[in-house]
Amino acid sequence: MQKVGIVTYYSIYNYGSVMQAYALSETIKSLGYQPVLIDHANLKKTWNKRIRVRVLFSRLSQLIFHPSLLQSTIKIKKTGKTDIVIRSLSQDKKFDAFLAEYFDYPESDYTKDKDYIAFVAGSDQVWQFSLPGLHYLFFLRFCEKSKRISYAASFGATTVPKYNEKILREYLDGFASISVRENVGIEIVQNNSSNIATHVLDPVLLVEKSFWKQFSTGIITPSQYLIAYFLSNPASYVDSIREYAKANGLKVIWISTGHETPIENEDVIEPSPREFLDYIDMSNFVCTDSLHGTEFAIVFHKQFITFPRKYKIVPEQHSRITSLLRMTKLESRLFDDNNANWDNTIDYDYSESVLEELRGKSIDFLRNSLLMAMNGET
Repeated sequence: MQKVGIVTYYSIYNYGSVMQAYALSETIKSLGYQPVLIDHANLKKTWNKRIRVRVLFSRLSQLIFHPSLLQSTIKIKKTGKTDIVIRSLSQDKKFDAFLAEYFDYPESDYTKDKDYIAFVAGSDQVWQFSLPGLHYLFFLRFCEKSKRISYAASFGATTVPKYNEKILREYLDGFASISVRENVGIEIVQNNSSNIATHVLDPVLLVEKSFWKQFSTGIITPSQYLIAYFLSNPASYVDSIREYAKANGLKVIWISTGHETPIENEDVIEPSPREFLDYIDMSNFVCTDSLHGTEFAIVFHKQFITFPRKYKIVPEQHSRITSLLRMTKLESRLFDDNNANWDNTIDYDYSESVLEELRGKSIDFLRNSLLMAMNGET
């Protein structure tokens, strides 16, 4: 089969990141291609070192042309470091084992290997506007235009910084096919490129509930519990969470992310990526500030509340969650201080019909884009 490289975040030990990569990989495989996860973080390989140099060069160029950004860049880098959470070695090993078992990595220099008919950038926030500039790798600048496809790429923002406008237009115009995950992404591409962007589903929603049910381990048995999965500090929400859990006879179980705040009668677990699915599926209720946590609650038709995530760098990133909930008419699941909607049973009929329609369009986009790439069309 012809090879298709997937360029995304994969080494950050995040459940949503690895699951969206897996779903995209399996979808590409179902279309008759051989998906290969590009291991760009492995700097033991000379071609990855070469790419890293290009990334650093492109970002340094931004600072040379926009020296006023230097102070902001240093501040953001420091803030990012303080937000890095260290988990246990055993939990990290579960992620490493998952990646090793379910992904193929390139054995040759993917920047020169002619067996790749295309490279797909996405999903996740691969096009984020983090200072000092756009990422050379995630805009697939290492291959020719006919091979560049984005699938559900996200900017993680609603506006384009002035210093990024020129290079963004160059990078976006350099794609053969573009699809994005949020409505705001459509507007950004429309206003900054001659290309047209297609709105598609995040890969987690690209496959159906039955796919994830079969992929989970099936070893977690149902019990009365509430899953708390947070990627930022939930301190201001815990009283509401515990009040609801107590009123409904539910035990609070925290999924370890480094942001959990358990008390004596609450558990903290370190599930593997597949066990993560089990715990969501078998729960009575899900509380999360994560996009993918929200998506899996929707996939498994769970009662849930999504909380505003406390982003330290780009608060605009919350738009990706509100975009999803508006699309599926589940805005009522956003947390408010009145706790008015916690007990309302969610009717998933409408959201499923929306997802089913967009799922077909999303797969059509991917199928057609890969066929164009195979034929060398732009």
